[in-house]
Amino acid sequence: MTGFHTTGLGRELLNAVEQLGFTSPTPIQEQAIPIILQQENDLVALAATGTGKTAAFGLPILDLIDMNQRAIQALIICPTRELARQIHSDFDSFSTDKSGMGICAVYGGASIQNQIRDLQRGVRVVVGTPGRLSDLIQRGVLDLSAVKHLVLDEADEMLNMGFKEDIEYILNETPQERFTYLFSATMPAEVRRIGHNYLKNAVEIAVKKRADDVSGIEHLYSGIQASDRLPALMRLLDSQPNAYAIVFCRTRKDTQQVGDALSQAGYPADCLHGDLSQAQRDQVMKRFRTKRITVLVATDVAARGIDVDDVTHVVHYHIPDDLEAYVHRSGRTARAGKSGISIAFATIRDKSRLKDLSRIIGKEIKPFHLPSGEEVCTIRLQQELKSITELEPDMNQVNHMREQMAELIPDLSEKDLADRLLYKALHDLYDRYAKAPDLNLELYLGKNSRDAGSKKKNKSDRDERKHQSQASSFTRFYINVGKKDDVNPNRLMGFINEQNELKGSAIGRIEILKTFSFFELDSSLTDLAMEELNGQTFRGRKISLSLAEAPTKPVARKKLKGVSFGDRDRGKTNFKKPRHKGKSRKRY
Repeated sequence: MTGFHTTGLGRELLNAVEQLGFTSPTPIQEQAIPIILQQENDLVALAATGTGKTAAFGLPILDLIDMNQRAIQALIICPTRELARQIHSDFDSFSTDKSGMGICAVYGGASIQNQIRDLQRGVRVVVGTPGRLSDLIQRGVLDLSAVKHLVLDEADEMLNMGFKEDIEYILNETPQERFTYLFSATMPAEVRRIGHNYLKNAVEIAVKKRADDVSGIEHLYSGIQASDRLPALMRLLDSQPNAYAIVFCRTRKDTQQVGDALSQAGYPADCLHGDLSQAQRDQVMKRFRTKRITVLVATDVAARGIDVDDVTHVVHYHIPDDLEAYVHRSGRTARAGKSGISIAFATIRDKSRLKDLSRIIGKEIKPFHLPSGEEVCTIRLQQELKSITELEPDMNQVNHMREQMAELIPDLSEKDLADRLLYKALHDLYDRYAKAPDLNLELYLGKNSRDAGSKKKNKSDRDERKHQSQASSFTRFYINVGKKDDVNPNRLMGFINEQNELKGSAIGRIEILKTFSFFELDSSLTDLAMEELNGQTFRGRKISLSLAEAPTKPVARKKLKGVSFGDRDRGKTNFKKPRHKGKSRKRY
């Protein structure tokens, strides 16, 4: 297909496409637009973020709107306010030649009264999040009785966020004679069930993001201890002084803590998550787009709908549990034909997931060695000197400054002044990295990990861990659950690994007794373990954790048989669940 003129779109929409600079449709647009325009079938489209799906449903729907009817004819349901606002903006751009279209976006975190007033003025298209749409329907201010076109955008994400009941409630408030278009990056069973129950005579199309669409992304991982994530992030940013980065964290709490820590340490950073008000979120995004801040720390959900072309780095502070989310995150860089870097902080526990990610993206995820403190200082010094040498000063101003300097500090030579200015610019960095430790942890992901050299290295690592254990590199903890709470070593290890910051931690000897237990954990995680585990609930008990003294004599093996892990088991915390293969039938 050479252009949009063969899709069947009307002249007004073709003009809008041309003004926006679109030359030819993407694969999803090429397939979806004619299906929607024909008004004969519902549609199920498997399409990832970045494939052009908003235009795929937006252009034909706008072309079909009856401008003589002042009622809501199209409803687009999406998971987040950011995406709702982005779709609203795109629809505005598409409908420039259809004046008076009337498009309204409704979502939480903004004034519901203002949204009610917008609806009461009369609109033909509504874009909204499930929670706010349900609220407006229950208030009796959102009439969907005339809806002809309904879009479920990012259906899998909406279900993951717990919007199943809201979606079904909204669908039941729309006419049965509507056309429904379901767009989803993946097709889990629950999404397929909604398709089966609410779509009729649906056509299914699937468009994967082409490999060459992400050819500009370099995929890297940095092997680290879980407790070293924040210093690793700071070291990465210090070694990439021109980075314009988005850092993805797993939870809102993590996002706020990382954003605050970076800001307090002097980095131009801020955070974006669901606990912020809409005004706060708008302000953060404005600062990021204008590059007043160059590091945005965000959750996956909050980052939906962010469209910034110049992002150079995507940092996965935590590798997401849903591996598809890694692909969506990484797609925030290398846009508009540019290159970018996606780097994941990986612990021992993440080894298998890194291999799965490599399979999903069809690319090798290469190791990235975090620079030493000395290397960071050298990089920054080179950057500072380069920026100075590239300056083209106004010599009249320079001469005037020299005259003033001679008067104000007559005993200071120009060389001494240059030395002091350079010291002022970099001494904080040099002080920070004067005794910086090596943060790199070798994970041995490659095919060579099983050769003789790797085996020798792995044996050396085991010997080293054993030596470290004997040198008290593990801290012994008391925990107030035991055999009577149906606790065993595997369950206790699983509980420890459930805590975000303790995943993949090196775990030493575990002793399960009747009413309490002891376990050993890497000593560097002592404070973190106390903070993460105390007060949690485990096997129905509120956890009380405290430090315990090391046993004065070896524990008798026969008394702990079956309930104790010795040195040979340290660090083995990556248990895999069995996989069950099967195929789902497509029913629509």
